[in-house]
Amino acid sequence: MASPLRPGGLSGHPLTSRDIRITHQILRIFPAKDFRTAQFVVEYRISSNRSGRQIPMLFYALHLRDSFKVSLDGRPVSLWVDPRSAQPEFLLDKYSGADDSEEITIRWREDVQRTFKISDLRYFEMDLEEGPHELRVEYVSDVWENVSDPVKRYSFHYALEPARYWASFGTMEVHVETVELPEGISSNLGAPHATPAPGHLVWYFNHLPADSFELSWEPQVSSLARWVMRISPAGMAGAGGCLLAILHFLGMIAYRKKTPHHWFSPVAFWGVLIIPFLVLILYVLAYFFQDVVIGAHASRHHGYPYLALLMYPIFVLLYAIPTGIWDFFFRKKFLTRTYSEKFKKES
Repeated sequence: MASPLRPGGLSGHPLTSRDIRITHQILRIFPAKDFRTAQFVVEYRISSNRSGRQIPMLFYALHLRDSFKVSLDGRPVSLWVDPRSAQPEFLLDKYSGADDSEEITIRWREDVQRTFKISDLRYFEMDLEEGPHELRVEYVSDVWENVSDPVKRYSFHYALEPARYWASFGTMEVHVETVELPEGISSNLGAPHATPAPGHLVWYFNHLPADSFELSWEPQVSSLARWVMRISPAGMAGAGGCLLAILHFLGMIAYRKKTPHHWFSPVAFWGVLIIPFLVLILYVLAYFFQDVVIGAHASRHHGYPYLALLMYPIFVLLYAIPTGIWDFFFRKKFLTRTYSEKFKKES
């Protein structure tokens, strides 16, 4: 079965040289109106202990668009195509990967390492003067989609974990800014600490609050859609099956009332074959009906409901047992009534 999570963009704090201290950082997220993409602007106030070329500044950037830009003190910084072409002291000699490999393993500490795809890394070097500087990163990220439930859940992710291995960690601000915050938006960092303006949420931290920041949105659907989801496809198929069974039994009664002498009932026989099939078809169609009612935000991730048709022989057997019992009861009842009425007429 396909994964219920469709990854979007994921980036994170840079892996940096131990000579660079990040004293303050501001993460700004600007979700698009449809919440399908978001612009990320990350500002780092850094301080270098020495002058000269500083290595490395390495960003993890998964599934980002081709708009990753870096500037230092307002000047654009060029990105390296392949971090493996860096000098041997790259990441303090704590990396490994063959020249023709598509992956590289980076050790943040002797006991902490992780393997990345080369294509998911953005690497650059900088010449820094000793003292404070401002580093700015901009990119556009695609949304993640969780389709494990009938209604999609959208989210944007930003990895905070690399900050655990910095030389120092200062303070951090997280801003979410949009024209209109949709109803149902939430964050794994809890309630915002401030709302300076409509559509603007702010969090302040003097510590690393989590390994990642996740901004989520669960769309609000109509009351009809909520009602349909509460019933569920199985419930809809069950309700339809009960109605069909009632109609079938009424037909069996009508047939036995007219022909109680026949041991075989075509109404019972064909009902046993047709009704289980119709119930299974209703079960499959109920998923599509549910998607239509939910609308554009339906996950449409049902697995393989049509495989329920493989249960048809079992459903036929299970339905045939009570049907046969009731048909025998109806035949006996109306046959007895017929003989009783005949006896009264003759007497």
